[in-house]
Amino acid sequence: MNLTPFHHNGLNILLREGPSLDAERDIVREIQKEYPWDMPILTAIDIGAHVGAWTLNALRLHPTARIVACEVDPDTYRVLQHNINERDGITLVHGRAGYQTGEYALLRNPLNTGSTMAYHMPTYERFLGHPSDAGVAAYEPVIAPGRVTLEDLVGFGQFEWVNVLKLDCEGAEMDLLANAQTDTLMKIGAVIGEIHTTPDDFEAQTNYRLQRMGFNVTYRPHPGDPTLFYLDARRIVLVEYGNHEAHKALLKSLHVQTNTPIAPDDDTPLPLIPPYGG
Repeated sequence: MNLTPFHHNGLNILLREGPSLDAERDIVREIQKEYPWDMPILTAIDIGAHVGAWTLNALRLHPTARIVACEVDPDTYRVLQHNINERDGITLVHGRAGYQTGEYALLRNPLNTGSTMAYHMPTYERFLGHPSDAGVAAYEPVIAPGRVTLEDLVGFGQFEWVNVLKLDCEGAEMDLLANAQTDTLMKIGAVIGEIHTTPDDFEAQTNYRLQRMGFNVTYRPHPGDPTLFYLDARRIVLVEYGNHEAHKALLKSLHVQTNTPIAPDDDTPLPLIPPYGG
């Protein structure tokens, strides 16, 4: 594997030479331009880390950040290792982020290393004979690594609070957000990245979980792909909606004064609390 340096807006990164080089350059540009960078990043989890563009840009802007970066593709993970180069505060994880069990395999598009998708083995075997069903003209099948959950990744970083959860994991975002433990989601200040469906379908499949966990959720169409949307969810309260006793205790502990009524059995909006945990 031959690597070549790429420099863009203050970010220096190694990319793969060959047919995927243009796509990898576009991914770096997209992450710097389209992803939000206006939140504090002291701790973060980068799922779908690819070659490290988001993690490296976060470090460029926040040099003391501690980040867990997870990548599923073994070849891409090796490039990620080259780019991170054992930097302090960065934990690398080679794994398939999610909660579904069973054997999984990867389908790669050789022209776009950022579009590798993990499929449960029966679905994967169907795609072997019909790669166009997976949205690629050609494929390179690879067995997926072991599963890692969001709880695992929080544990690897030894995080008590996660400022940012970045998701670009080709559809696995719905599994992650639908099945993560409530206590885990309550430790996260912002969730950003891409969703690989419509906002309505995403919210239906995750049962509006981000909103119920106290996030203000917005979506924005992807400029280059009508099937993708950018997700930007920022925490506005620090406890789950509906858990009024926990919220009242939190308000008291933070000495927050409010005249907003908090009824025990209805959906009264809860008072706003500064996001990100402080």
